[in-house]
Parts: sequence; C-alpha cells; structure tokens
Amino acid sequence: MEPVFHRTVLGLDIGQHSAKAVRLVRRRNGLVRVTHQEMVRIPAGMGSAEQSVLIARWLSQQGFRMEPCVISVRGLNVLFQTLALAPDDPRPAELAVELEISRLSEIATESMVHGFMEIAAAADKGRRFLIGLARAETVGQAVGTARGAGADVVEMVPTPVAGALAVGAVERAGGCLAVADIGMGGTDVAVVGPEGIRFARSFAVGGQSFTEALARAKRMTATQAEPVKIAGGLEGPDKETLMSAAEHWVSEFKACLGIYRSYFSGPSDQPVELVLTGGGALLKGLERFLAWKLGMETRLLKDLPGGDNRREDSALYGVACGLALAGVGAAGKRYISLLPLEIREAVLLRRQRRYWVTAAALITLTAAVNLLGSYRDQQRKTDELRSQHESWSRRQALQREIEGIQQLHLRLDRMTGTVQTLLQNGPAFRDVVSALAERLETNCWITLVADANSYFAQENLVKPEARRVPRGIAPAERKEGEPAVLQGDIRFSRVIVEGYTTDTSFASVQKLIDSLKVAGFIQKADLLGDDQLIEEDTARWGLAGGKRFVIDLTL
Repeated sequence: MEPVFHRTVLGLDIGQHSAKAVRLVRRRNGLVRVTHQEMVRIPAGMGSAEQSVLIARWLSQQGFRMEPCVISVRGLNVLFQTLALAPDDPRPAELAVELEISRLSEIATESMVHGFMEIAAAADKGRRFLIGLARAETVGQAVGTARGAGADVVEMVPTPVAGALAVGAVERAGGCLAVADIGMGGTDVAVVGPEGIRFARSFAVGGQSFTEALARAKRMTATQAEPVKIAGGLEGPDKETLMSAAEHWVSEFKACLGIYRSYFSGPSDQPVELVLTGGGALLKGLERFLAWKLGMETRLLKDLPGGDNRREDSALYGVACGLALAGVGAAGKRYISLLPLEIREAVLLRRQRRYWVTAAALITLTAAVNLLGSYRDQQRKTDELRSQHESWSRRQALQREIEGIQQLHLRLDRMTGTVQTLLQNGPAFRDVVSALAERLETNCWITLVADANSYFAQENLVKPEARRVPRGIAPAERKEGEPAVLQGDIRFSRVIVEGYTTDTSFASVQKLIDSLKVAGFIQKADLLGDDQLIEEDTARWGLAGGKRFVIDLTL
C-alpha cells in the first residue's frame, strides 16, 4: 500500500535514555523547514507505562500532542537483508521480495513485520533490494508506547534508514557516505550513495560500552562513570581505557563495511566520508580517533534539512529529522516502512474521511442553493424558453436554406472538377486511344478507357450494376442523382482499358499488351482481369462465347 504523506510531521525518536522530536513542515514549493527540535531525558529503570506518561507530558508542554507522528524501530531489533536479482530475472519486485521474506520467516519462530526498498543497481545491471524484518511484538510495543504518549502514529521507519535520510538530505559528497548513529546501546550504520540509501546494519556497541569500560577500569558504577566519560572523553586522563572501547567499536564498524563491500565492491562504491550522529558521537576526541583508524574523513552532522541555524547538537536529532523527512514525503518512497498494514489503512481512511465530509457539506450546500433559487428561476426560464423556441424556429428555417445553398455549391464544385479533370487529361487519353486503335486486332473491341482512380471508384458512364471490378477491390458507392466525378490527381499515371474479344485463348489480347509495352509513353502494361461474358454483355455486344478483358497501363 502506498505511503500517506503529511504537510506537518513530528519525527519522534524514543530511545532507552532519551526521546528526541523534530517538527518538520513541507511548504507549497516543496521545501521543508525545521520548526522545532527538542529532547527529554528518560531516567534509567523506567518502565514502558511510565515512559509513556513522561513523554506525553513533555509532548503536551511542547504543543506536539496528536500531531501526525513518525516513530522509529531500533536497528538492533531489525534484520536487514540485501536481495540481488539477476538482470534476466523476470519476477516483479513484490513477488521476489515476498519469496525471500517467506524464506527468512521460516527461520524465525515469531510473527514478523517487513518492508523493503529498491537500492542501487549491481555492476551487471541486476536489481537490488534492501529488506527489513522486525518482530511483530517489537513493532507493537513501539506503537503502543508512542500512542500511550498521545502521538498520532502515521509511519514507522528503522533508525539506520532514518539517520541515512537526514544525512543524505544535507550532505553532498563526491562519492558515497557512511553514516553512523551512535546511541546508548548500539550503533546504526548506513551507506548513502548519489541515488539514495544502499546499505543498513546495526551492531551492539554504543555509548554504554564506553561507560562500562570506564566503570570497570575505575571500579565505579555506570552512573558515576558517565559524567567522567563526558568530561574527558578520548582527550582526558582516561583516554587509554576509552580507546580500547573505541577500538572495539571500529572493529564492529569495519565488519559492517565488509558486508557492504560484498555487494558493492567497485572503487567508486566505497565510502569517502563518515558522518556521525547520535549522543555517543559527541564524545570528545572521537572524530579524530575514527578518522585516524578508518583512514577517511570523519565529522559530526552540523545541519538539519531546512534548519535556519547551525547547532552544535544537530547530531543528536539526525534520526528524528530523518523520520520527519519520511513523513512529509521529502524522501519519496526510497525508505523502508515497518508500519503494520492495519495502521496504514486506518491512516488512509482517516485522511479520506476528511474529504468525504467536505464533499458531503458542499453537496448539501449546493442542493440548498439550487432549491432556494429554483422557484424564482422557473418563471424566468419559462419566458426565456418561449423566446428561444421562436428564435430556434427562425434559425432552423435559415439553416435549411443555408444547407441547400451549400449542397448546390458542392455539386457545382464537383461538376467543375470533372470538367477540369477531363480538360487536363485530354492529351493523355488521346495518345492512349490512338495507340489502341493502331494495335487492336479485328477480333477485339474496346468498350471503355478511364483513369484508374475513376475506374475503381465506379465514377464512369457505365451503370454501376453493369460494371464488374476485378476481385479483391470494393467499389465506392455513389448516391442517387450525384454527378459522376473523376477522382484523384488531375495528372494521372494509370489508365484502365476494358474490352471484349472472341479469341478465348487471349492470344490477341496478349499481343496487344506486348505491343503497348514498347510504346514510348507507356511504362508498363498488365492484364488485370479476364472474365466470361454474362448474359447482359452478350445481349449488348452480340458476342456469344466471348470474354471480357481489363488492361492496366502505367504511363
């Protein structure tokens, strides 16, 4: 089912320790603008019900309740699979994806929700698709939490895809971009090419891994280690401890890129930059460390699509902004949607219901106006109809007179056309008749000489019922009383000769044809037809047992 886009959408990214919201508005010219970007912290150990209450209160304070909302599914809860089809695979995309999902669902023991998108073509021009599958229970919990907070859920997108949408909307590199959204419990990885998202994965190494490594080294709780990590980062006194965690992160990230290279191995397909988003990306010194370890330019996301000002914390809102971009249609259909079908149908029905109500109101108003004005209009129309009837009678009489004059002019034009044709073609007919007279045997008679167009259209002096056209050619009918008019170009190139002979072997006719072929003004002469005389012909010409012939001359 097609996605439903909205003009104003709230991208709501609910994580383990915070919830982030970006409100995006799509203007009439198609441009988007960020109007709000807000965040609320979620205390550790808070249950789903308590989270919903906290987020609901926060959304009310910001004025976001019951706005169309796009929510996320954590990348760690989504199984991503790349499907490659050969160039000669005739299957439609939906069928091929459904078969792959059926194969993957056989492995899973629970009900799954899936979505897919087409990605860049392979080097052999084969089609590729990125498929995402998530447990129906996980999707239901995410929807329940958002709805419990008063959000009007209209779409659901995996976090790796959402982060890639935000980065792809503002970053324009010379090649492919790698995107890493470092959250508390994991990292979402995506690769964005010139045509859009190519790859998505997640691994379970995030900001919490850095905190736990520091807590173990300093023998303190995670709550105590968190502010120490934030204060010093990879530039503080505990950088050696944090670098070991960063090395672990780099190895996981390289593993993801290794999977990507198995599908896109060309040099131009390799990422040239790494853009970081998420709270974990703000760790001091992490940018420089990753640039050194990975050998590629690494930087934080500094801008959001449609943002008026650069903000240092823009990287925190990458996923939320990508969710909003999907909701307003800025990404088109190039993203993975995991919204359950029943929710999508309800969203579509609700949108259509507004149009139904508006249409019903307009129909009722129109009917009321028509009924109100019908009585007064009836009298006026009666007078107008009487006047129009009299005018119409006069016009009909005038129309009949005009049609009679037009028919007369048409007949005169056709008659003058006949005279003009005869005058223009007189010399050609004279030459043909002279050639026939010089070469005609005594046992042959010529009954008709006509140009081909007139002959086959039956526009000659012989009655239509006595004319027999060669088989396969249908004569055109002429209306009763209509003058016979020679049709076609004034200068014709084909002449039809019709006659009778008593020579049943047609030797004299063939001799006539052969002699005509050598005439200087005749290019070709062919026998077009030979028929036994019918009774009417025998009575007319007195040639019992004779045959009729038709010769086609090309001048």
